[in-house]
Amino acid sequence: MNPADLASILDTLKIINRLELALAEFYGACGEVWEAEKPFWLSLKQEELHHIQNLAKMANIIVQRQAQFERNRSFNIVAIQTFISYVETTTQRARTGQIPKPDLSHVLAIARDMEQSVLESKFVEIVKTGDVEYLTIVRKILADTVAHKNRIVAQLTAKTKGD
Repeated sequence: MNPADLASILDTLKIINRLELALAEFYGACGEVWEAEKPFWLSLKQEELHHIQNLAKMANIIVQRQAQFERNRSFNIVAIQTFISYVETTTQRARTGQIPKPDLSHVLAIARDMEQSVLESKFVEIVKTGDVEYLTIVRKILADTVAHKNRIVAQLTAKTKGD
């Protein structure tokens, strides 16, 4: 892999890392505000923090085994940064009461949409590789993200039926 491709891939992983951290902060804020659902939100937060660890492992694998990786897809860093700003703004809105506390359905819908956006970003397509360890980590992050969305949808459905 040429140095420019490696640098681009690592930059993209760093920005995705920032996104995962922003999501973790959002879920933590939701746990602070919607205390009755705190275990739900904190479990999502912990899983996002685990994704950050996995992203670091992915970056290390790429650096150590560059010959096994090929750049596959470029990502619009500005678009990801815009999404991060949205998540951070939404976190602040939750913390400052701009998302009304009784409006759990609204915040669940926001969380669902955030997870869907992560899935649609297809960040896993950043490289082509047959590296089993790397692919295992990627599959775990994807499975977790799908599970997050499904758990959020289940909460949203239960909340909507309860209203």
